[in-house]
Amino acid sequence: MQKPASIRLHSYTISSHVTPALIKQLIAYTERDDAVRAYTEDATRFHSFSSFAVWKKKGRTIYALLEKENRLMGIFWIGESAPPTALVKHPASREPMLTCAVRLYAEARGKGLAVEFILACFRAYFTYHPLRAIWLKTKKNNIPSIRTYEKLGFGPPTIEAGNNSVIAVLSKEQIKGLLNEHCRKLPQKFCHKKIQLSVKRKMGC
Repeated sequence: MQKPASIRLHSYTISSHVTPALIKQLIAYTERDDAVRAYTEDATRFHSFSSFAVWKKKGRTIYALLEKENRLMGIFWIGESAPPTALVKHPASREPMLTCAVRLYAEARGKGLAVEFILACFRAYFTYHPLRAIWLKTKKNNIPSIRTYEKLGFGPPTIEAGNNSVIAVLSKEQIKGLLNEHCRKLPQKFCHKKIQLSVKRKMGC
């Protein structure tokens, strides 16, 4: 069973305990953040507490990036999801897959946080879950996100998904390599000690 995570990332905290107060902030960001509205479907997912509850039932694990006084700066989610039709012929689709997504809101952008945030969430999630390939969907013109995903090994996102969107995949082997690499480095300044030790045991570090 997954325990609530609390991880340091520079001056921020990553928490898997999503409270009603954080959901309220998430709804507010979804309403006013132009980039989120242009590049994502969050206006459908997070327009109310009830829509969030319906979406959460899909089995998503959510991590919130928090500033002081639990101010929401971003979210990451990951969970099981059947691969879309466009991936039917992809080798990774022969086994169960995960999907994931990341959002950094305006005040957290441009600080080089995205890759570190995603990696910290990967470490926390795969401490309690088996490795599986991940697919994600993004808009073709969402260049900052595409660059972030490519730095992690996704893509290049060239699989057409319709509606100006493309799909990228990260294999189990790539995920294991990412975790091993960052497990060896063990960036003490932003990794929670318990998460570090658990990942080290799981990955054989």
